[in-house]
This record gives sequence, structure tokens and C-alpha cells, in this order.
Amino acid sequence: LTLLNVPFVFYSADVLSLLFTAAGVFFMTRKSPWVYIAVPFFLLAFYTKQSMVTAPLVAAAYLLIRDRDRQAVIFTGALALGVAAPFAVLDLQSSHGFFTHIVSFNQRDWLYSQFATMVYRVVSLYRYQFIAAGVLVLLQLKERRLSYPILYLLATVPVTLTAGSIGSGRSYTLELG
Repeated sequence: LTLLNVPFVFYSADVLSLLFTAAGVFFMTRKSPWVYIAVPFFLLAFYTKQSMVTAPLVAAAYLLIRDRDRQAVIFTGALALGVAAPFAVLDLQSSHGFFTHIVSFNQRDWLYSQFATMVYRVVSLYRYQFIAAGVLVLLQLKERRLSYPILYLLATVPVTLTAGSIGSGRSYTLELG
């Protein structure tokens, strides 16, 4: 977990959400029925830091595309229910303040300069890890297969675009690092 030694991870929510996500990713690499254990970890990561949606979305898509079976549907349904039910209860109990705080207040303008600065810092810090990750991706592409961890890695790249939002912090690049 080289992510945990990032010098700009100050907040316990960031580290805790990364830990939960890492646990979910770990169980996703195991055979059935272990993948179900990933669900609570992904939900804990999401409710610790709401930007941690990449790993569970890629996991659901990966299972649905790869397996197209009952396990994939149950996994995806459990994730959806685990997010939607508490979200709805919290939003209703707060007179829609939960939605306002989590969604509406986070709709901000996007700046290329902020995005470039954030990504430059992460890439500078982890250049050798990025090279190693690139080699792993190329090797898997050569074999015409992509594992869940590699798909998750690839999905973190476009998600990093959120780092350009005004008010975003370096934590928006955590999954990429």
C-alpha cells in the first residue's frame, strides 16, 4: 500500500477510505464467494469518503461483463442497495440536507491549472510506480486479458479529472497514486 505513505494524506478519512477500498479490492481478487465480502468494504469506503466510487463501480461492471451470472447481479444489487437505502434515510431525516451537502455543494467549476498541478505532483512522486503499472497493463493487454485490479487502475485515470474542481484537494488523486 504505497498510497498510505503519500506525504499529503493528512486526514484520517482519506487513509481510512483507502484502507476500506484496498480491502474490497483484495476480496475482489479472490474466488466466489469471497467477492461478496468486498461489498461491505466498498460501502464503508464510500461512506467514509464519497469520492471513493471507482473501485465498486469497476467491480460491479467487471463481474457483470465477465460472469453475467447470479453472483454478479447479487453483488451489484447489494452495492446499489447499500448506497441507496442509507442515502435515502439520511436525506429524508435531514429534510434533504444530506443530498444538498453531498451532491449540490460539490458542484463546482473546473480549472485546468488546478488539475495539471495536482496530477503533476502525484506523477512526480510516483513516477516509477506509474512505469511499473504501465508495464503490467501492457503485459495483460498482450495476453488479451485484463484482471480486476488492472481495470480498476485504468479507471482511476479519468476519475482523476475531478481534481480540477475548484475546492478539490490532493485527496482527489488518492486512487491514482
